[in-house]
Amino acid sequence: PSTVSKFSLAERTATPYATGVTGIQSTVDGSKLLLMRGPNLSIVPAAAPAAPPAPPIDLSGLRVKIDPKKEWSHMLHEIWHNQKLQFYAPNLHGIDADAMERRYAPFLANIASRSDLNYLFTDMVGEISIGHMWAQGGDIPGIAGVPGGLLGADYAFENGRYRLTRVYDGERWNPGLYAPLAQPGVNAKAGEYILSIDGKPLLDSNDIYEALEGKSGRQVKVKIGPSTDERLAREVVVVPVGSEFALRNRAWAEDNRRLVEKMTNGRGGYVHVPDTQSGGWTSFTRYYYAQVGKDGLVVDERFNHGGLINDFMVREMMKTPDAAFIPRTGAPWPTPGSAIYGPKVMIANEQAGSGGDMFPWLFKHHKVGPVIGKRTWGGLVAAFGMSLADGGRVNSPNDAFFNLNGTWDVEGHGVDPDIEVELDPYLWRQGKDAQLLRAIEELNKRLANYTAPKLQHPPYPDKSKVGRARQ
Repeated sequence: PSTVSKFSLAERTATPYATGVTGIQSTVDGSKLLLMRGPNLSIVPAAAPAAPPAPPIDLSGLRVKIDPKKEWSHMLHEIWHNQKLQFYAPNLHGIDADAMERRYAPFLANIASRSDLNYLFTDMVGEISIGHMWAQGGDIPGIAGVPGGLLGADYAFENGRYRLTRVYDGERWNPGLYAPLAQPGVNAKAGEYILSIDGKPLLDSNDIYEALEGKSGRQVKVKIGPSTDERLAREVVVVPVGSEFALRNRAWAEDNRRLVEKMTNGRGGYVHVPDTQSGGWTSFTRYYYAQVGKDGLVVDERFNHGGLINDFMVREMMKTPDAAFIPRTGAPWPTPGSAIYGPKVMIANEQAGSGGDMFPWLFKHHKVGPVIGKRTWGGLVAAFGMSLADGGRVNSPNDAFFNLNGTWDVEGHGVDPDIEVELDPYLWRQGKDAQLLRAIEELNKRLANYTAPKLQHPPYPDKSKVGRARQ
């Protein structure tokens, strides 16, 4: 919340007007203000002196009658009106906005739901032929879903029961990576059996997900044992989670990191950059700087769903040592520090786009190393747009990318890899990642010819004779 002050041009002073304000809107003539204080709204005169907060407006009886067909017709017109004002190319890629409005308006007569309207809008603005162009949201009735319940584990059917083949351990200190079966007091291990849930036997003819349905975030009694003999089992209390995505994603990245370290004899590091916003900055900061003792790096940007322009990470990976310092105790340290100076390779795929297109483009442009995998998505435009009357949204990209050779780049094509490698599904079923293995192979080739800079300081100076020749 903020404090709103009133500034007097005559006296050149500001005086407090309202406190705890979360939003403010003026009438057209400027005579009154609508103040928002949290969920409460109040109307106050703009010219009046500071006063205690006015009673909030009672909205309990507010009702609005809407004719969806008329509203939808207005929104269709508004979309093309705003595309002409906002789209980065004034020519709308050669599309006649007025002609498109006339072409698609007749379809409104047979639209029966807001979801269908989004489908029509998406098809309609697709005529412009550009990435980041979609329709979403709006007055769509919400449906309360039934939460599931997941234990963060892989299973196999053995001896008529569910046997644990992997227990995802997450991070005990991180609530975003809560692992139900790895909690203290539970300590389930691969090879053990889940024999019952809330007192009901769990057989391989049962569906474990049905047994856990609706139990996310709730305590559940689970019987776990080293065999199918219930006399050897223990009953523990487990709190299932609603999604295992974070657990499995972190395990995948950690497995990759360990494999790179193993197959490079400890010389190579690995970092996965899932996006070019908060998730990517967090991952890069945590994993890149923790591995600055490595000689080389595999940077994996597969499935990167974008965000911002990621020049920072590229420039961090371009650092070379300029000089070094030697402290009284300890080893010499280079400047700039906190960097991996040796060879780097990047993995990209067709599911990396937007900021995930720009990241490998910059990596290649600055010749940091080869890009391995598949051509990226090809959607390098800014994803801005417009709100509609019912709270929906349609994009209108108003920034497009071109290179310094004067040609449009990346959008509609993507970034080509230097070495194309398919994610072979046959190898994947065997637990082998063809793209990662090729990246490790390329890194090892470069590491074979790389020698880390030796930080050997010169002999310590003896200045005891300085100036004696003059005496």
